[in-house]
Amino acid sequence: MPRFATAAADGFSAVESLFPYAFGATDMAAQLRQHGLQQVLFNAPPGDWEAGERSIACSATCPCWTRWATAATWAASTGPRGESHRTG
Repeated sequence: MPRFATAAADGFSAVESLFPYAFGATDMAAQLRQHGLQQVLFNAPPGDWEAGERSIACSATCPCWTRWATAATWAASTGPRGESHRTG
């Protein structure tokens, strides 16, 4: 989230975040407000990135609904206006 300050200082009014889940949604929302920014896009959790997972539309053993629920919670907290549905 350090880039939020830079984005605001450079005149941006909105930001995108690939996978913001390392930060708390509440903390991220506070940073957005502090810098006068709007979150316009973030991706749903990809799964185990280190193991090569890159999508939530995968095998039957994938906890996809849990990932969508996580993304929905983030959307409610940070207020993006767009969605990105990546399917493999």
